[in-house]
Amino acid sequence: MRLSIKQFLLGLLICLPLIVLSAENKIYKTRDADGNTIYTDQAPENATEVEVEEPVNYIKSEGIPKFQSKPDLKLKKKPPGYKTLLITSPAPNDTIRTNAGTLQVLYEMSPNLQSNHSLQLLVDGSVAQSTKSGAFTLNNLDRGTHQLQLQIIDSQSGKVLKSSASVSVTILRHSVQHTQINQSRTSN
Repeated sequence: MRLSIKQFLLGLLICLPLIVLSAENKIYKTRDADGNTIYTDQAPENATEVEVEEPVNYIKSEGIPKFQSKPDLKLKKKPPGYKTLLITSPAPNDTIRTNAGTLQVLYEMSPNLQSNHSLQLLVDGSVAQSTKSGAFTLNNLDRGTHQLQLQIIDSQSGKVLKSSASVSVTILRHSVQHTQINQSRTSN
């Protein structure tokens, strides 16, 4: 048997007053033969009526305190910081053969370099080049392992604003001694 929506709503309208009336009933307290406390909505003999307070359905707001600014504080507008600064080429721990010792260093930076800042490339902890834009090209780099790092510098104060992670790169170059050893072996 299926109820139609009309029948359901009619049944709900009939039951709703009964639910409300049951909330108006009184509560009674009594004790049984063993001395246990019993609460009921029916009034047995020797029962006392219990007063039930209305439940609290809201909390009165005391109001939200207002923020009071101090007039002597001056907020300085801070320029946005650099989020990204990293060397993209060469990759960390790369080994590069370059007989001329030439190495191009590419980087990624965001946001773009501000006009009052410059970018420095450090090789083994010493400033090798400085630029406002573009890639770095190192010439006549010695053989061996080198540490590369970028720094964003405030041109006015000279303060380092951000540093990249250090990248280790090994340069392989042809040695003049190697040529001399091979020539002496072929002449014998």
